[in-house]
Amino acid sequence: METQKKRKYFKCLICLTPMVTEDTIKVCFCGGESLEYMGYVHRDPRVLLDERTACACNTLCTDAAGPCCNCTCGGKNHGTHRYVQIEYVKGSVPKAVKADQKALDRAAEFLGLVEACEEKIKFQYGPSIAKMEQGVRVDYSTWLEIRNTYRTFLKIQAFKIHSRRVAELKKFLAA
Repeated sequence: METQKKRKYFKCLICLTPMVTEDTIKVCFCGGESLEYMGYVHRDPRVLLDERTACACNTLCTDAAGPCCNCTCGGKNHGTHRYVQIEYVKGSVPKAVKADQKALDRAAEFLGLVEACEEKIKFQYGPSIAKMEQGVRVDYSTWLEIRNTYRTFLKIQAFKIHSRRVAELKKFLAA
């Protein structure tokens, strides 16, 4: 008996385009190699599912060393250390989009802004970063400023809505 393949959903973190396939995708059509696994569709075509490993009953029961069991399994999983794969709902199924110029434009705009922000950071903190890479200490306030700048920059890049991500990157550049 042949098992039915699951339709898997991925989202490119560069152009933010959802894609669907029965195989694993490694690269988006925009060239982005950062893909987020969103889940799969199995029985209900409106719901994204995913799997995780969970305790067969609860950890007090399955990890128990003593003989007493008062849980719903009635002692079936008591002390077995048994874990099982369970399916859980991750959300609704996104509309999969075919390769289009709009997604390529989003990717180009995002990557251009990221590159401009990296240049700004390099211009602003270049000598201090070079010292740190060589193992030379910089004063704490400079180190803290660099760390907070990078954290903010990475946080902005992680936004999942293109318009917000672009607006925040432009603010970052203007600051």
